[in-house]
Amino acid sequence: MEAFLVLCAVFLCVFAFSGGSATTARTVVWYVKPDGSDSNDGSSWDDALATIQRAIDSAADWDEIWVHKGTYFLNNHINVNKAVDLYGGFDGTETEKTQRNWKTNVTKVDGQDTAYHCFFVTADAFIDGFTITGGNARLALTNKSGGGINARDCSPTISNCNITANSAALGGGICVKASSATIINCDISKNQARRGGGIYGTVSFFIITNCTLFGNYASNKGGGMYHWDSSPIITNCTLSKNNAADYGGGIYGIDSFLTVSNCILWGDFLTIGDELKNGPEISGKGSAYDITFCNIKWGFYYADEGCISEDPLFVDAENGDLHLMYGSPCIGAGTNDTSGLREKDKDGKSRITDGTVDMGAYECGEKVC
Repeated sequence: MEAFLVLCAVFLCVFAFSGGSATTARTVVWYVKPDGSDSNDGSSWDDALATIQRAIDSAADWDEIWVHKGTYFLNNHINVNKAVDLYGGFDGTETEKTQRNWKTNVTKVDGQDTAYHCFFVTADAFIDGFTITGGNARLALTNKSGGGINARDCSPTISNCNITANSAALGGGICVKASSATIINCDISKNQARRGGGIYGTVSFFIITNCTLFGNYASNKGGGMYHWDSSPIITNCTLSKNNAADYGGGIYGIDSFLTVSNCILWGDFLTIGDELKNGPEISGKGSAYDITFCNIKWGFYYADEGCISEDPLFVDAENGDLHLMYGSPCIGAGTNDTSGLREKDKDGKSRITDGTVDMGAYECGEKVC
């Protein structure tokens, strides 16, 4: 009898944790599209909600939210306070997540220069496949950080996103505070801040892989990225045309440990008065550096094993096309033995095509680009 009662208790625990079924519960999907209605139940494309916030409010942790292509205008930030998976890039015909095409089906979140942040993240959420623009944290009375995404005390993953034309005092594109963040396959461009035009991180650990940081501006330090008391690991990224008015056109760090491998930092500037000056791509104060197998144009001070300083031969650097042309010295010049190396590059091509990985966000290979 006692054994029977134990078995019953075990069954009831399984039943409770599986949502009333002895089988594994299915992931709940919530649907959002611009012509939906927040009075709908969000259970299908035909009954889609109109706002991402309404979907988050309705969802539980680990639910998925599928967002139809189009533009979602904000007057206030999207409060991501649950560990949900947010996916953009749908055209409304998909029945499986793998059918979406986030590059073709552009899903834009626009803060209209009114919302302080486009996304305010305080949970271990997943944000994938969005264009994030128009966040303006400079307008905030407090918390003037992270115009595009502000992540605090959490471990979010941000992937396949185009984070552009946002502004803040700290971290125009992304601000990560007291968090552990992963940023993959993102374009971070033309954002502005006092410190950390593209990315600002403080008291955080974050991994940045297969990303481009292009044309971001800091009126003080860290045009591309600023980090303080943090441990960033940057792998296979390309930084170019970022600009700071003081130090660190590409990256600036204070009291941190920075690991950079397989990256290209080429043509990041300092602005002194009205003049653009060639300055260190990477600089900092009280920080330690492990920089290997990188192509660095200016300021080779922290470079170590496998680093070079040669024109990477970008396809069109002036307009932000940072793919490599055939014959680039960055082809096959990286290292396969590095933290954060992924199987695919930013375009989804195999990362190691001819034995050794390329430097930068895009793989070319020795035979064909």
